[in-house]
Amino acid sequence: ILISYKGHKILNTVDCPSPDIDGLKDIDLALIEAVDGASAYPVCWEDLYGIDRINLIKKGNNRRAIETMIQRVKKLNSEFVIPFAGYFSIPLIEDSIIKSLNTFNSVEKIITETQKSGANFKTINPLYKAFSFSSC
Repeated sequence: ILISYKGHKILNTVDCPSPDIDGLKDIDLALIEAVDGASAYPVCWEDLYGIDRINLIKKGNNRRAIETMIQRVKKLNSEFVIPFAGYFSIPLIEDSIIKSLNTFNSVEKIITETQKSGANFKTINPLYKAFSFSSC
């Protein structure tokens, strides 16, 4: 989704694994995935892969998710990015194996890796609560 309003451009590519961003540039705010986590692969294949292999696959997928986010934001020449997806919980006891194996990139890790990459965009933490509203 591309929103252009009063000279500002916002691009949301969340849940689009291969967004066609060619030709887009000077995006003010990009909302881009930086996690590999909503999919059941490979965490539901413990019998096939084993826990050690699943952990290795998830680690590599999570690393590539951050790298892909950084590449896309640079290509878009975006000033700001909000890394999205994966900020959900798995509360059911029957899903405890999925919860233990389906690791995600934390926002802090995404921000750290972005800074280490030398990227010149600012990363906004989507979990930061800037305002607190109390009942009136």
